[in-house]
Amino acid sequence: MRHAAALICLAIMATTVAGCSSRAQRLYQRAEEFLAQGQSQLAAEEYRRIVNEEASSPLADDALYKLAYIYSEEMDQPKAALVQYQGLVERYPGSTWVDDSLMRIMKIQRETLKDASAVRETWGELCKRFANRKDLCARGLLEVGRAHFDTEKYAMAAATADELISRYSDQQTECAQAALLKARSCERMGFEQAEVEKLYEMVIERYPDTHAAAMAKRNIGWMVYQNREEIAQARDEELRAQSRVIQGVPAYPAHDTELLQALSALRSLLAHRGETRSLEWLTALAGEPFVIVFSASSPSARPEPMEGSPFQSVAKALGFASNTVSGSSAERTFGTIHQALLQGHPVLVR
Repeated sequence: MRHAAALICLAIMATTVAGCSSRAQRLYQRAEEFLAQGQSQLAAEEYRRIVNEEASSPLADDALYKLAYIYSEEMDQPKAALVQYQGLVERYPGSTWVDDSLMRIMKIQRETLKDASAVRETWGELCKRFANRKDLCARGLLEVGRAHFDTEKYAMAAATADELISRYSDQQTECAQAALLKARSCERMGFEQAEVEKLYEMVIERYPDTHAAAMAKRNIGWMVYQNREEIAQARDEELRAQSRVIQGVPAYPAHDTELLQALSALRSLLAHRGETRSLEWLTALAGEPFVIVFSASSPSARPEPMEGSPFQSVAKALGFASNTVSGSSAERTFGTIHQALLQGHPVLVR
């Protein structure tokens, strides 16, 4: 009789366990379906029910991880996700999700909390739990260095990069990223350009087939480009400092024809040199009154351009020396104009 009662108790216990397990599976299946349909809020509710009501289920740690993931990636609530990831690490230390949870904790501490010391503390816990996982520990230490960089502690970021390369020299990917981080940190600290370029080149030489090497090449390219821009800017500033505006040149009125406009400008330059001449005098000397503008035999004919330069005629009559410079673009003649201005000679640009 006692044996029969024991069997009945065992049967009840087995039924109860089976019932709990199947309920967790049903909740989990429902959560997975909601998640696949993009209904993140409903999926989170089902995962949360498993965590709260079926904590001893083999699916509980998986549900907790996915709940944290939804908070972080789908709902943009990194602080809420942080609590869930930390809960997984504490409640389910044997879970296969612990390593990834610790890395995600560090990521949130770096990007959201901006707390480099917290990142290093979590990295210490990571190394304690996974001492034999050098790749994981190296990734964690790289996160520490990036946390220092993000908080503008560039010297500590560079030191952490050196620590990583020293500790985990056989982890090529992480070492390459650490070397790149050091170069960027030194650049931010204002190191000489040649020294920074040398650090980037070291990344390229030591880790040629890595993403870090590609980024180093790009950064060197930007540095060269920026250097060229700085040189050009300095040259322009020097020219501006040397050049000067010649004061005292009178203003001149606008005219209908190009030649009258030019002669009016020339009259102002002559006045600056102490030669006061009327526009009529300059026009007569230049030959403008004698240009044929209409011919009855050829009504459609346009005026022919005068031979020679009217400016040279004026300069010769007044005893001035004149230089005529032509070029296909303003840039080509700028040097000559610049030198004339430096020597205090007026310049008339047509």
